[in-house]
Amino acid sequence: EDVVSARETILHLLRALGFSSFVEAENGNVALEKLKHHAVDLIISDWNMPFLNGIDMLREIRKDSALRYIPFIFLTSKSG
Repeated sequence: EDVVSARETILHLLRALGFSSFVEAENGNVALEKLKHHAVDLIISDWNMPFLNGIDMLREIRKDSALRYIPFIFLTSKSG
């Protein structure tokens, strides 16, 4: 998620559900770089992000044998 307030809202909701460990990224390129250094169990991604959008990031993740089976959820605040 590239919007800080939206990321904070999502993290607040996840904490309320009992989750406690997060790796944040402001765009798809940063996310891919962080995935090289942090093991994650789930990816929640915005659809529209600068530099590398969510769908292209998912395509890159699915090409990587170390990452391809991580569950992936898309979120977006765009309507219509």
